[in-house]
Amino acid sequence: MDELKSVKYGEINVRYYEDVGIGGMDFGQDFIPAVRQNFGKVGSICDFAAGNGFIGFALLANGLCDRLCLTDMNPRAIEACRQTVKENRLEGKVTIYESDGLRDVPASEKWDLVVGNLPHYNGSEEQYRKDIKAIDPDWTIHRQFYRDVSSHLSDRGAVLIVEDLKASRPEMWRKMVEESGLKFVKTFKHRMIRYPGGSAIRSATVSKPPFYKLVIAGIRWAMNPTYPFYFVWSARK
Repeated sequence: MDELKSVKYGEINVRYYEDVGIGGMDFGQDFIPAVRQNFGKVGSICDFAAGNGFIGFALLANGLCDRLCLTDMNPRAIEACRQTVKENRLEGKVTIYESDGLRDVPASEKWDLVVGNLPHYNGSEEQYRKDIKAIDPDWTIHRQFYRDVSSHLSDRGAVLIVEDLKASRPEMWRKMVEESGLKFVKTFKHRMIRYPGGSAIRSATVSKPPFYKLVIAGIRWAMNPTYPFYFVWSARK
C-alpha cells in the first residue's frame, strides 16, 4: 500500500493514493478549460467515479462551482477524498458518497453538471477483473451511468465525459446517450499542451512552467499534434 501524497490546485491541497489512479491529475485537468468555455460557473458539480477527486477538486479550486459531489466505489478513493475535505475544511462545500455507480446516492442529490473519467476500454469480464480502472466490459459501466444519471440532473443539467480515441469513436455514444433519455449535444476535443517532463500544464496549479518551456511545448505540438482524448457532452432534454 502506498502512502497519501499531495498535489495542489489553487488553494486546495488534494491528497491521493497512486494505486487509485492518477489520470485525473494529467489529462483530467483538461476539464478546466472545457467547463469554463462551455458552461462557465455552475452551482453544483458531481465528479462521477472520482477516484482521488483530481477533476472535481480542480474545478472547485478554479471557481467553476459552488458545491461539489464526489462518488466512487473504491474505499481507498473515498478515504483520500475525505482526507482532502478534512485538511482543507471543505465540509460545507463537498459531499462524498461511496457508491457502486449511482445506486447508493440519494435521489435528492441534483447536479448542474456531471463530469467523469470512466474506464476507456471495452473488454471481457476477465480483463475487467484484472484492470477495473481501464476496462468497461461491453460498455456496461457507461450504459448504467447514462441510464441512472438523468434522475440526478437539475432542470438544465448536463454531462461531460472524457473518452479516448484509441479505445472508442465519438459517433458510437449518440445512440447510448439517446436511449438513456438524454439529449446528445456533441463530441469535441480540447488540446492540452504538454511540456518537457511529461506533465500537463494545469491552470489549476499555483505555479506554471517557465515561458521557454511553453515555447518548446508549442513547437513540439506543431510537429506532432496527435491528441487522443475527447469529450462527450449530453444534457437533460
